[in-house]
Amino acid sequence: MNISNVLLNFLLPEMSSVASYDESVFLDLWSKIYSNHQLLCYYPSSAIEWPPAEGHAINLQLCHSLKLEPAVISLMQRLPRVRTPPYSTYDFLDETYQIEYEPDGVLRFARDPFALKEEDARENYLLPQDVMLTSGNSLVGICMILDTRANTIRKFNTLTGAPAVFDDEERSKCERPDDPGQYRNYGARTRCS
Repeated sequence: MNISNVLLNFLLPEMSSVASYDESVFLDLWSKIYSNHQLLCYYPSSAIEWPPAEGHAINLQLCHSLKLEPAVISLMQRLPRVRTPPYSTYDFLDETYQIEYEPDGVLRFARDPFALKEEDARENYLLPQDVMLTSGNSLVGICMILDTRANTIRKFNTLTGAPAVFDDEERSKCERPDDPGQYRNYGARTRCS
């Protein structure tokens, strides 16, 4: 079992015990990952940037132009992050990087898990209620996307793409049957399975 599966086994039981998305519950769980990294000496405490009371500064005008929902904007402002080199280049979890939602180019890039460079990012690829929590490192790796409306997480490998859809019956079960590679076709997880 890789660390991203361990993370889901840690997050999902707590998330599924709440009827709907609760930012404070999610932030508490997500922040424990950073705290545990610190306790395990993966990051020194000085490398972790905890959000100030008003949240991290991000480009709110850009967020609104991207039509991001308030829950997504608030979460992006409140997530801890590691910005100190060389720690900022360490894998956050196996084959993943944490995401900073500034500068603006990274915020745009964080709207498309399959983009290889900023200018290729499709700004409206993720739904307005979805936020990419981790990205793959380079061309491969695990993306985790939180749906703040449904209180679910989708996890997938950017190298292997979406699950194959072979016949009409399987295609009919997809949220986006006309786009088999679309991230919304990955199973949304609300509990460990």
